[in-house]
Amino acid sequence: MVLRPRLRLATTAVRRLKDRLREILCRTRGRSLRRIVAELTQYLRSWLGYYRLIQTPSVLTKLQSWIHRKLRCTLIKRLGRASWLYWELKRLGLPVRDLGWLVTTSRGPWRLSRNPQVHSGFSARFFAALGLFQLPRAWRTFASTR
Repeated sequence: MVLRPRLRLATTAVRRLKDRLREILCRTRGRSLRRIVAELTQYLRSWLGYYRLIQTPSVLTKLQSWIHRKLRCTLIKRLGRASWLYWELKRLGLPVRDLGWLVTTSRGPWRLSRNPQVHSGFSARFFAALGLFQLPRAWRTFASTR
């Protein structure tokens, strides 16, 4: 069996992408979440168009989860206090018994964004409903047409 080399993303390309996404997701630019998602979708669509020939989709899955976490962090920071996060997650339908600890937590937004309750409240489905571009799904669609 002959192993064939595979096209993959360079670490510098991933680093440049994350730097650009940090600019787009900057919390101090004063834009609505829908506007942020629209700008992000436009950039990710063109970025994937350039790198569509890669053969390592696991990198795209990791990037997508990183983007979701950055968006959750932005949402948490916008809510201001953990008690407001509690009410927002309760409004989204999460059980109250799982959210009681949120009122007294001292965790920051980045750490809270990885919490299972916050993760299930602001899930990938939540961001897809806002129109966020899904890198792995779009890559699979392109790869199946080659």
